[in-house]
Amino acid sequence: MGNLSVEDIKQHVRNAKEVYVSTIDANGYPITRVMFNLHNPAGFPKQAAYLDNQEEWRIYLGTNTSSAKVSQVLQNKRISLYYHKPDSWEGILIAGEGEIVDDMPVKVGLWQDGWEMYYAGGVESPDYTVIEIRPVFAEYYHDLSKDTLQIG
Repeated sequence: MGNLSVEDIKQHVRNAKEVYVSTIDANGYPITRVMFNLHNPAGFPKQAAYLDNQEEWRIYLGTNTSSAKVSQVLQNKRISLYYHKPDSWEGILIAGEGEIVDDMPVKVGLWQDGWEMYYAGGVESPDYTVIEIRPVFAEYYHDLSKDTLQIG
């Protein structure tokens, strides 16, 4: 894959079970945590189908409004995502800018039955937030090399 494309990146994103998400804290340090990969059709078929039908390619995360990552994205939009292929050194880094989404159809499209355990009020819970990431560039690490693609 010497010529990295957005389609290549999308495929890696779809195949990853989880995503490692890094935001910048108030002191300028990157904070990384693992999150659900809503773009993975094996784990989240409803969400992946919804996201595949969006006009513009964006990456979405669902989280608690009260989480540190929401306040960090509001303070500094820079965010990075890492999708790793299990049992290999292969992975995709996507860097971009995060935005908080208030659009109820997007929140409903990404909602998973059973998430009431995280968001007591359901999809309309004030503690349920969606973060939209607009990718700026990606780096694909494989076979002791790296391919880079400017996206935005």
